[in-house]
Amino acid sequence: MPDARTPLWTAEAIASATGGRLHGPDASISGLTYNSREIAPGDLFLALHGARDGHEFAAAAFAAGATVALVDRPVEGGPYVMVPDTLKGLEALGVAARDRARLRGAVTGSVGKTSVTQAIKAGLDLAGSSHASIKSYNNHIGVPLTLARMPQGTDRAVFEIGMNHPGEIGPLSAFVRPHAACVTTVGPVHIEAFADGEAGVAHEKAAIFEGLAPGGIAVVNAADAHADIVRQGAEKTGAVVRTFGHAAGCDARLLHFVADSEGATVTAELDGRRIEYRLAQSGVHWGLNSLCVILMLQALDVSL
Repeated sequence: MPDARTPLWTAEAIASATGGRLHGPDASISGLTYNSREIAPGDLFLALHGARDGHEFAAAAFAAGATVALVDRPVEGGPYVMVPDTLKGLEALGVAARDRARLRGAVTGSVGKTSVTQAIKAGLDLAGSSHASIKSYNNHIGVPLTLARMPQGTDRAVFEIGMNHPGEIGPLSAFVRPHAACVTTVGPVHIEAFADGEAGVAHEKAAIFEGLAPGGIAVVNAADAHADIVRQGAEKTGAVVRTFGHAAGCDARLLHFVADSEGATVTAELDGRRIEYRLAQSGVHWGLNSLCVILMLQALDVSL
């Protein structure tokens, strides 16, 4: 169980993880952010390069309570860890923190990935200490940042992975190195970036399985129009494939979804066993979403 008294990082540990050099005294760090307006006392300020150069806000971050900054050039106002590239430094921090979680899951999809990620997190919470993406922190900054924010002693974690262009999901999954991963749906989102339309989106989504740890589990929506592409992508990695859908033969099969004023009742078969449960959500898409969540929780060693 994570201990609130244990610092998330120390400045020396950050220097060691990133290959950087600490300028100033060692210090304890309780959080990380790249937004100087979100600084809380004890945070590490990440001076990333974006529309504005984060180094311009280092002084404001220190004034707001930042303990240390991660930079690629000297700044004033407090101690800093100097690295050649701050984004690469953040990635290195994420990789260094990855094994703080015994089991890790990853979620992608054209629709539903944020809500499914949060539903998985709710299940993980019932089984022990857990960690997850917040908001839609699912890109080249959000994924390593979520990893780097993971406390010591986390039992299980789940990460949302998104994309805007081809070739993004595979490297992000490699950062997470999940033990289980799922694709919620494939649809015409960011389709303009793919010459072969939705099929290209499906191949990109299936790249989430490329980062699976050995023996990892791939959870596939058998009801999706592009299920064959996604499943083939999973099988190429040697993953154990688990399916959810409406048809006989699915590992998790939706039988009935009955909505009412307080949510819905789901009747399903899980590995041939009939189960029934309540949902707070009444949208019909939550029938299949909930089966995806259950398969992911099983894969992350959470009992039914």
